[in-house]
Amino acid sequence: MMKTPGLFILMMCLYGAAAAQGPQRDLQGTWQIVSYRFGDGISVGPRDAKRFVGRKIHLSAERAVSGREVCAQPTYESKRVDEDQFFTDFRTSFKSIGIKAKHVELVEVQCGGSDWLVPGSTLIISKGQMLTMWDGVFFVLKKR
Repeated sequence: MMKTPGLFILMMCLYGAAAAQGPQRDLQGTWQIVSYRFGDGISVGPRDAKRFVGRKIHLSAERAVSGREVCAQPTYESKRVDEDQFFTDFRTSFKSIGIKAKHVELVEVQCGGSDWLVPGSTLIISKGQMLTMWDGVFFVLKKR
């Protein structure tokens, strides 16, 4: 697992040595939750999931924002995960959440060296799409 603060990790994750293994995607900017998917495991129902649609998530070297939650010192940890490891970690298959790949890039956003417990703190990147997971629901993110 790679751990480096701010913009440097974004660049390393996306354009450096990890780029050959991971997607070519720029994480910086504003993202919006546009829809949701349910995996194989237990989650909140559609009514609770719908309330997150429209939430904006901003990621940069200086700060990360999810809704009203602000992190002034974000760090980004990136790792490549195959389907077996993903199932172990998330109790759901790639197929159930619309991922058609053999691996994904997981990016964990931490705040000041601690877990940042908000929608958008776990990013799942694969073949031109980015998801985040919260309360057992996988939310589709689109860059704005």
